[in-house]
Amino acid sequence: MNVYEKRNAMLGVEFDRYVRDHPSFAARIPRGAQIVLQIPGDTKFNTWERRLAERQREAGQPVSVSSGTLLPNVPY
Repeated sequence: MNVYEKRNAMLGVEFDRYVRDHPSFAARIPRGAQIVLQIPGDTKFNTWERRLAERQREAGQPVSVSSGTLLPNVPY
């Protein structure tokens, strides 16, 4: 697992925790949406994450982009 994959895994766990603890935020995410997590100021990771999302996205699937600023427990 490379550094971006590890960071993405950590962001995913923290995002899931945030969504669980903030149901009003979760309600704004379209059902079945692909979540693209971005870290402010980390252009290399953000580019990697967007490319990964493009490869994995299903036709017609909604996309929701989330900034890492919501996830204070992730060391960037």
